[in-house]
Amino acid sequence: WTLPNLQFLDLDDNNIQNIPSLEKYITLETLWLEGNNIGREGCRSIAKLLQKESLRLRELDLASNDIGDEEAEILAKSLKHNTTLVKLRLGGNKFKEEGCRAFLKLLNDVSSIERTYNSNHTLTTLLLPDFTSSNYTKLAKHIASAIEINVKKRGNSHAAGRAKVIATQLNSITRTELSSLQGVEY
Repeated sequence: WTLPNLQFLDLDDNNIQNIPSLEKYITLETLWLEGNNIGREGCRSIAKLLQKESLRLRELDLASNDIGDEEAEILAKSLKHNTTLVKLRLGGNKFKEEGCRAFLKLLNDVSSIERTYNSNHTLTTLLLPDFTSSNYTKLAKHIASAIEINVKKRGNSHAAGRAKVIATQLNSITRTELSSLQGVEY
């Protein structure tokens, strides 16, 4: 049983713990799964969907799903080459600095100029869990800066890549802080 033209799916607050393979639902544009407990396997299933070149998904809501650092890293890595997802809601989850670090690296990888230039430039809204630590404040600031560039240069990945290189690789103070946050030698 499939729905080949399914575009919007709202499964908020359904206590879903296991997500079946979503790979065949490439026509999905909006997927809401807030308030479930999708677990590691659910994140892997979603990650496989996010890696599909033919995917149309523009909005994904995974808020309040008990997603930890490992699951956040799985999701961030799956978005490396994604060119459709513009909005991702992850508030109310349990990941902390490591998960946020994975999203910072996705949006602005400072390990080389080429990786900065080729970072994700599509994501324009990213809502993360709130917690307090000095590193979280720094991570959130740099994530917001990368998102701001994505918004300003929307639709022009080359311009976004150049702007991120100029803002981070050519600014020694910013590059030093980002390198420290991402565990990159500078």
